[in-house]
Amino acid sequence: MQRKNNKKGFTLAELLIVVAIIAVLVAIAVPIFVGALTKAKEATIEANERTLRGMVVAEILSDDTLLYYTDAETDEKTPCTEWYAKGVYNSETDEWTINKADIKGNFTADGTDQENPYADETSGVSGSTYTLYVTVKYADIK
Repeated sequence: MQRKNNKKGFTLAELLIVVAIIAVLVAIAVPIFVGALTKAKEATIEANERTLRGMVVAEILSDDTLLYYTDAETDEKTPCTEWYAKGVYNSETDEWTINKADIKGNFTADGTDQENPYADETSGVSGSTYTLYVTVKYADIK
């Protein structure tokens, strides 16, 4: 009997080596990709916070009633040192919205010191909207 030596394919060993090489490359690439994805999410959150802070500062500077607490009896103005705000981003319209009523200074209407009313709230996504809570300090306005 005569054997023909036709090599028309890859041996099992060759295929296993290729699969092993691909597995090593994937094992190297996945953690790098996950790290890049995490950094991108963090950068997006920081950019959103800067955008919202800028909107809050513009709103505060355009309205004297947000910048100061004015005593009703003496008409004396006391500047707020912190403001707490809630902003909502709509991904369908690609717009941030902030309501004046959602900006709270660190003084209440009667002049008492106010803690952050949004301290127990968490930023998050709900459907096509993203709600973000920020604190703006007086130093951010100067």
